[in-house]
Amino acid sequence: MDLCSAIQAMSIEDLSTIGCCVEVDDTSAKFYTLDHGLVEMAVVDDPPNLGQMYDLFEDLYEYSSFKTDRCQIWVENGVVYVKTYAISPNVLSLPKEMAKRFRYRVWSPFLKYLNDPEDKFIDYFIGGQVGLIKAKYSPNGTTLFEVVDVYKEKVPLMGTGFVRCTPWTVEFIGRNMKATCLKDRENSLATNQLATVSDQDRQIGICFVADYINIAGQGPFKAPGVQSHCSYIFNRNLGVIRWIHKNPTFSDHPEGHAKGGQKSKEEMQDVSQNKFRLGKWVVFSANEKQLKKGEVRKPGIHRITAGKVEEVSAQKETRTTDGILEIDACFLFDHKELEDPENQNLGWEQRKPLLSKSAHFWDFELGRVEIYPDVSKVILENIEAHRMNLSEADRAKLKEDAIVVVVGARVHRNWMANFKKYPDSGVFTAHHVKNIFYLDGGKCIFKQ
Repeated sequence: MDLCSAIQAMSIEDLSTIGCCVEVDDTSAKFYTLDHGLVEMAVVDDPPNLGQMYDLFEDLYEYSSFKTDRCQIWVENGVVYVKTYAISPNVLSLPKEMAKRFRYRVWSPFLKYLNDPEDKFIDYFIGGQVGLIKAKYSPNGTTLFEVVDVYKEKVPLMGTGFVRCTPWTVEFIGRNMKATCLKDRENSLATNQLATVSDQDRQIGICFVADYINIAGQGPFKAPGVQSHCSYIFNRNLGVIRWIHKNPTFSDHPEGHAKGGQKSKEEMQDVSQNKFRLGKWVVFSANEKQLKKGEVRKPGIHRITAGKVEEVSAQKETRTTDGILEIDACFLFDHKELEDPENQNLGWEQRKPLLSKSAHFWDFELGRVEIYPDVSKVILENIEAHRMNLSEADRAKLKEDAIVVVVGARVHRNWMANFKKYPDSGVFTAHHVKNIFYLDGGKCIFKQ
């Protein structure tokens, strides 16, 4: 799982615009939501009921029929109670600094962090074990719900994996993305172009270039009868793979209805045609030609092509505009990657030329992604401006909290030359910053 996917898994999409009424009086009501925490709204003609779910809009609320067996809500003596899943970290599996920060924390995917004043959850469940709790709405300035009891019934492993997608798990994934991407690099075609690959394994990648010079038809490795142009797919394990052009296909049954009963010969917009390939995520097999006796093994990009290619759903948010491909990618902010932190007190006229020219991050689908000084400057400026506006107490409290940066990544203009140096250079580059926020809690720092 990559960082972006893990962050998405932390949110329960079905509840993103739904709130549970947790407080109500004659003039106002408060709703607990996953994406905005507490939302206060004026009471209209029909006051909401405590413990009920409501669809929330800008100026009104409406009763929601949403139900889930993963979270049971009821009211006792005017207080909202919830039965749901929770988990605490196995600190022995975390780096020392993270273990210190997350020790004794209790997390629920529905209620976020929980107050456990009597250590009821921690005393009964070992770290990393999913348990069922009874919690009540009891805001204390830090958390909104408090553990009042635990249920000792056994929780099955099946169907509770979403509970384990916690802030500490997602941060651990982000901090170890490079090691994940470069695992077994000697046997990875992306990092060792002389490695062998299996044609039995199905791989997922993105067509990042739809029509470009076929490298196998150029230079010292030129093969006879090779097409002059082809498409290119990027896959983290295999790197850059050629996808050979096929003749256009036609269909007697295009989308829509033919007028007058006539059968149209309109082209189907499928990935068999290179003009429809850009930005498509595909599953494919790696086809490798057998070596002839005495033949020297060529680099993978020359001897391997994509076969049995089929389009699949997008693995990341992907856009194509006027022939330009853009993919959303995210990473954890690391000041040392962008510059020497000692330069922070310099003015930007002196500081910008000192920003790292080799800054980058690692992404599960895109591999190494370059970050150039213009983008680094935007990241640093916004994070520093945010921290300057914090109180001294909040600045100290949030200093170690993980920050997520979301960028729009594009194909590097020198992608072919960069791939020859991969993993020391990336095929993709961060083009602009879209969003910056705290991983733990999701508080926004910057939004495009």
